[in-house]
Amino acid sequence: MSNNKYNMTYVGDTSSFLYGFIWTHAESNPTNTISFTNDKNQKIITQISAVKAYELKGGLVVEGAGHTGGNLVQFNTPTDSLTMSCQIAQGRYKIRMRYASDIEQESYLNISIETSNSSHIGRITIKNTTHVIDAPHNKYKHFQYGSVTLQNGDINLLNNEPNVTISIENNQNIPSYSKTLIDKIEFIPQ
Repeated sequence: MSNNKYNMTYVGDTSSFLYGFIWTHAESNPTNTISFTNDKNQKIITQISAVKAYELKGGLVVEGAGHTGGNLVQFNTPTDSLTMSCQIAQGRYKIRMRYASDIEQESYLNISIETSNSSHIGRITIKNTTHVIDAPHNKYKHFQYGSVTLQNGDINLLNNEPNVTISIENNQNIPSYSKTLIDKIEFIPQ
């Protein structure tokens, strides 16, 4: 939880203050910092919710089903995309995405990860997990993990990266009537 003090000034009045509180996942923080280890030096999986994207083109934010821990991003058309930023600690990571989809045949989403000195392009294979996308009524069993396959293999960062941009976009070949719900992206230390 964050405890920040914000000063506010009104015309003809003195200043007052307001406290702001936010909740984050135990293994995350407000700046989306992806850590390789915790304070006990144990490798940890860092989860970044898809709704933390700073840019959403075409998609929707929809109510989560309770087991997701929050709202979801829904891709409805072949041109939908999301972009998020984060900080990543030095290390080698595999990436996976939790999703649900009513797509009829196996397809993929495009992913790009841009750091200060490298670019990683790849795909997230998605399969049919349910016959109907009906957020927030989709059940836990309708979601599964899709592994990210990058052209250059896993992400291997030699230094901490303070400015990382992650973009996920729908594949142009996905039928326009198919929907995909994106819950979160996970970074798994190797």
